[in-house]
Amino acid sequence: MKLTHVGEVIATRRLRFDDDPKREARVLIGKPIQFSDSTDYYCPYQIVGVGTQKVGRAGGFDGVQAIEEAIRILPVELTALLKENPTLRWEDAPLGNFGFREPSI
Repeated sequence: MKLTHVGEVIATRRLRFDDDPKREARVLIGKPIQFSDSTDYYCPYQIVGVGTQKVGRAGGFDGVQAIEEAIRILPVELTALLKENPTLRWEDAPLGNFGFREPSI
């Protein structure tokens, strides 16, 4: 299943570029949706304003786990974007820190 849009956005994070204050990227997290052929859920997400802007999805047993998985995937995808966008950051966080926490155990 290829997603073309995030659907209902439940959370947004704005990112900035140090070398171009007028430029902005955003992280969009969509409302979890149940798979049509399963009891599991997926959470759509998208990074706009930088990169391919493709819509991704993270799966989970329920909607909460799907959101958690999206939040684990997003920093990995954002870090990959640093190669071509080295000044991309969240607020005044250090380079490579996009404000997503490591999960606690």
